[in-house]
Amino acid sequence: MTTLVETTIYIETPLREVAICITGNVEPGADAATDCYGRPTEFATAPDAYATYIQIGGIEYTDDEICDLFGLDAAQWSEMVFEALMEEYENESEPYYDDDLPF
Repeated sequence: MTTLVETTIYIETPLREVAICITGNVEPGADAATDCYGRPTEFATAPDAYATYIQIGGIEYTDDEICDLFGLDAAQWSEMVFEALMEEYENESEPYYDDDLPF
């Protein structure tokens, strides 16, 4: 199940701190399925998070443009986006659910 997450990354530049607003998708990992004896029948999957929309000051940017703008390589940027989106995903509260509601 893919979840849409919005977060902000702050990058310090020589002149000021820049806020990068990121909208992305997070797919939580899944445990391995097991047989009746508890042995795994498939591999577990790792969580995945990736940016779908990046903006600075209302202007949309691509991953490559952000890397060029701030002097990052693709691996550094991907790791920053992954960590920020996963942190926001884990901090989101679960929707309120009550079994006693009549409907």
